[in-house]
Amino acid sequence: MKIGYFVPTTREIAEFNRCFYLAKHIVEMGHEATIVCAAPHYCYTVKTEKRQGVKLIQLPYFLPQSMLPLKLSSGSQKVRVRHQEYLGQLFRGFLSPLVSLIQNSDVVHAFTVAFPMSAFSAVASKVIKRRRLVVDWVDLWSEGGWGRFHNSAIRLGLTLLEEKTILFADSATVTSDFLANRAIRLGMPADKIFKIPSGANTDLIKPIQKEYAREKLGYAPDLQILVYEGGSGASGAMPVTLRQLFESFHIAAISNNKLRLVVVGCSPSIQELEFVRKLGIGNLVDFISRQPYERLPLFLGIADLLVLPLESDEIFKAGLPGRFGDYMCAGRPILSHKVGDVADIISREKIGLTARPGDPVDFAQKIDKIVSDKDLCEKFGNNARRIAEQKYSWRKMAKKLVAIYENRIQSDYGDDGKFKWT
Repeated sequence: MKIGYFVPTTREIAEFNRCFYLAKHIVEMGHEATIVCAAPHYCYTVKTEKRQGVKLIQLPYFLPQSMLPLKLSSGSQKVRVRHQEYLGQLFRGFLSPLVSLIQNSDVVHAFTVAFPMSAFSAVASKVIKRRRLVVDWVDLWSEGGWGRFHNSAIRLGLTLLEEKTILFADSATVTSDFLANRAIRLGMPADKIFKIPSGANTDLIKPIQKEYAREKLGYAPDLQILVYEGGSGASGAMPVTLRQLFESFHIAAISNNKLRLVVVGCSPSIQELEFVRKLGIGNLVDFISRQPYERLPLFLGIADLLVLPLESDEIFKAGLPGRFGDYMCAGRPILSHKVGDVADIISREKIGLTARPGDPVDFAQKIDKIVSDKDLCEKFGNNARRIAEQKYSWRKMAKKLVAIYENRIQSDYGDDGKFKWT
């Protein structure tokens, strides 16, 4: 079977990683996979290469700027995107359908169809070539989602493409119940919707002995360390999630002088540095710049607890962060907020605890409850690694995806739109 994937992002970020992890395992199963994406660097030509058996076709990228906001914060923040970027989006939107029609694919799988590059390719493949079409929905871009950070014209375009393209699909893959229910309300039959959550890279990220990791990175063995993977970028307003994490950590650290917070993968903004200084925790928080993915297990390995703060916001209810799979792989307890599928998985699988969103005190109390109980830490950590291997590995997700392509699997959702846990 030949599968053509269309991803509007550049290599190594966001949906591309999700697509690539799935595609490479599908290639291992004996199928052919081609990913059409944006080039990662400024260029005006189409480039092709092959990585781990997956063919990459990289379309011109006029300006290395993302349409995503650098920060998510409350208020009226808008995305500042240069005109060249919009031009690049439209240009790739018209070029990618031509690539789609030229490619000899049995199935087309379009990711993030709120963007022209994926949406136009999906519709062209279905209407002109009559190919089997699968649409992948991982984030909410329409009204209430990321679209609200754009001007009204862009928001309207994102909404129309996201909500109408999915109706052309033979099947839809979603990361959350929230998006599944949204698709059903838009008119997508429940029996065509399948859950493919953010997977776990169990081959690369393995549990590392805490003492070894701390020795390698220079942390004392008697500290109680919280690790947050990700970050906020280098400019703009501080995200509410990060602000709440700092506040909760400050409350917990008042009665625990062994507590430390390590934020991996960001360069802190001036506002963030000033905020932790005002809280009096500047010497207790380490900001680590973005690391090669191969080194990530070492940083996760120093943790007593992995934290994933979320907001009670449609964006967070819709998505399932990729770092959540990294956390499970690391074999450490996880603390998050009672928001979306993240909270459901944590509670159901007994891999950590959840706190009330918008309540720093409750989050701080949950921090203390976990780090002060070694047996609980071990139980949650062991469960996390186990379900990463048994339920959420990218390899298992790829096997399910092939069954969806071949139309030989029942939907994960009933007529009422509720997920059927099996």
